[in-house]
Amino acid sequence: ESGLEHEPEGYFRKSDWFADTWSLMVIGEKRARPDLHVRNLDILKWGLAVGRSSKVFGQRTGLWAYDAWAKQVANEAAFLTDDERVLVSRHEVHNAAVGVIAEGRWAASEVLKTMASSESDIADSLIAVSELFRQEHDIMWHIWDLVGGNGSPSAYEEFASSEVRRRISDLIIEARDLDAKALDIIEHALGKPGR
Repeated sequence: ESGLEHEPEGYFRKSDWFADTWSLMVIGEKRARPDLHVRNLDILKWGLAVGRSSKVFGQRTGLWAYDAWAKQVANEAAFLTDDERVLVSRHEVHNAAVGVIAEGRWAASEVLKTMASSESDIADSLIAVSELFRQEHDIMWHIWDLVGGNGSPSAYEEFASSEVRRRISDLIIEARDLDAKALDIIEHALGKPGR
């Protein structure tokens, strides 16, 4: 096999292995698949814990991260510059957050719809949260629209506008409120007997 290097102990190493990988195999004792119901509950409890946490490693998380993000976007002093590199940098940090929320909430929405099919006693709650997450995803796309669209090369210039950032800050708070409502619904669903 090309690209293989051998160690004296018998181990081998392959450079640039990912491009040539067709599959991975884990060697060890076979374990039973986790119970679907238990796995679903673990996912919901983990999501609730993440959403309800306020700080990790000194950084705002959960619902508090939305507040910090909205405050930073609305911070006029941070944008009182003509330095294009600073404006690009500020937009890139913001844009990454928009992308993470858009993708994460869309994926969570889909997972919850699938989960609802096997959790009949809380299916309505899961579908309701799925819809809230889809709305949150759509808000992120609206935020992108305010700066000329996702991937617009002039987005940082639009983002420098006080009015645009005020509108974005309001949308971030709207997204936070949807997230808070979703967490409340999950918390209530997990509080049902048998959960």
